[in-house]
Amino acid sequence: MHTFVALDVETANPDYASICAIGAARFKDGLVAEHWYRLIDPLDDFYWRNIDIHGIRERDIDGQPTFEEVSPELVGFVGSDPIVHHGPFDRSAIAKATDRWAMQPLASDFIDSLAMARHAWPHVGPGGYGLRNLCDLMGYELERHHHALDDARAAGAVYLAASERLGEEVVPAFARRILDTESGVQLGLFQDEYRVLVGDVVVFSNESKLRSTHPGLKKELQRQGSQVHQRLGNRTTILVLGDDEWRRERQSSQHQGATRRLAQGQRLEIMSETDFLAMIEQR
Repeated sequence: MHTFVALDVETANPDYASICAIGAARFKDGLVAEHWYRLIDPLDDFYWRNIDIHGIRERDIDGQPTFEEVSPELVGFVGSDPIVHHGPFDRSAIAKATDRWAMQPLASDFIDSLAMARHAWPHVGPGGYGLRNLCDLMGYELERHHHALDDARAAGAVYLAASERLGEEVVPAFARRILDTESGVQLGLFQDEYRVLVGDVVVFSNESKLRSTHPGLKKELQRQGSQVHQRLGNRTTILVLGDDEWRRERQSSQHQGATRRLAQGQRLEIMSETDFLAMIEQR
């Protein structure tokens, strides 16, 4: 793929629709040709944890346009190019914001560089598949992590490196699209040879509701090549927390246990139910 747009968003609070910044970089023939960045007034409150991550405060977005107002600029910049993003969060946030403002979704294919990275580097070791760790692995200098434009550029670099390792012919296997549906996102499973969770060991926290709300989830995860365990262990690679548990300032005992394992060097990803569902394309 010679031309694509890498995109990253930041949000004011745990509500995915509360986008307060968008960064986008158009890549042509492996290089950034142009970029676009906007601060956005989410018309919502700012949560301290989000501020700690990206540093954007309410005073920074005073007088800035809303997502509805800036959306025509974004659509014009993206055009018909595919969109690369790192992890399910960015695509889900765009879908949620689109729903909130009752707007037409972007017509581009979305390609998750994180999903590609899991196949391109199946054994990255401690640190996992976050942008910072992958950039270190590739020797790419990520200057301002969690600045939407810098993260967009980094996502594009990860995509390029992953597609080189996997072969450009496999890229369509990772393409998804936001559709104009009531839920905002209508997605299917990855092609069998590029299932996103092959070899993973998944644990759902005691507060996660997914096992009751999605009774066929365990069987589907097994079909995708992963295992579901009851407790955290040395083989656990993903811990799924309840959405409220993920947002809570005081970590649950399982969250604390996973954090300790991360500090000890275990390759382990901690995510909310919403992020997990978006990742496995079950939304």
